[in-house]
Amino acid sequence: RSVCVIIAVLIAMLSVFPALAADVGYTEVKDNGIRYRIYDKTGNVFVSCYDKTISGEVRILAEVDGHPVVRVANGGFKDCKNITSVIIPEGVKEIYLNAFQNCTSLEKVELPSTLEVIMGEAFSGCKKLGNTVLPESIRVLGKKAFFDCRNLTIPSIPSKLTKISNQAFSYCEKITGITIPSGVTEFELGAFSGCKSLTSINIPDGVKTIGSFAFSGCVGIDKFELPEGVTTIEMGAFEGCTKITEMVIPEGVTSIENDLFNGCTFLEKVTLPKTSKRLGSNAFYNCKRL
Repeated sequence: RSVCVIIAVLIAMLSVFPALAADVGYTEVKDNGIRYRIYDKTGNVFVSCYDKTISGEVRILAEVDGHPVVRVANGGFKDCKNITSVIIPEGVKEIYLNAFQNCTSLEKVELPSTLEVIMGEAFSGCKKLGNTVLPESIRVLGKKAFFDCRNLTIPSIPSKLTKISNQAFSYCEKITGITIPSGVTEFELGAFSGCKSLTSINIPDGVKTIGSFAFSGCVGIDKFELPEGVTTIEMGAFEGCTKITEMVIPEGVTSIENDLFNGCTFLEKVTLPKTSKRLGSNAFYNCKRL
């Protein structure tokens, strides 16, 4: 009886999601260690690498047999440790999960103006990746997108982003200053944690939430100006920011969370809101001047 139930469920799934069964046909074209997969149903092309030993510059084709290349596939070039630069052509819209993760020799990537999505850990661990221009067309930047890119610098953040995702730029140690666009409403967990060279950053008026450890270890920043709209500041958000001397917590924040200013050794003055009802453990631990 249980077997019959399972079969019935599978049939129901296929009837609800016919694309799962239908869109499986594709043709592959291989070129110098790179695989282009042309899907029969859509005609779109996803690109990846089949030879992890490819080296030097990778120049992805814009189209294959008349079909547009639109996506760098999941894990497409992951662990290709010998490539030094990547040129992604116009027309590509998505760089998917782990696409270039741990490409430890990658120094340069050119992103197209058509790019809309950079998924989680796309460039995570690319320790040599340097100055990178993020196109204005980007509307989604996944968690850990540039995690541990220790040489990365970026001129600006795309204006279509509404949040800085979990650890998106964590441990990007060469970023010195950055302007956050007005549409951003949230800094998620560890968004800029460990960015030890960061000396200035703006918090836009629309920001409501500053996530846990969002700026922890940002030892170069001496001042954060929080807008009145901020209502949630999560644990450890400013932990280890050793240069800040003063902070005003906006009205509306109801909790001073655990480890919020832990290790802020130069902090001398904090203005707390009347709305605050809770003081978390170690919120001001090792704040020697407070």
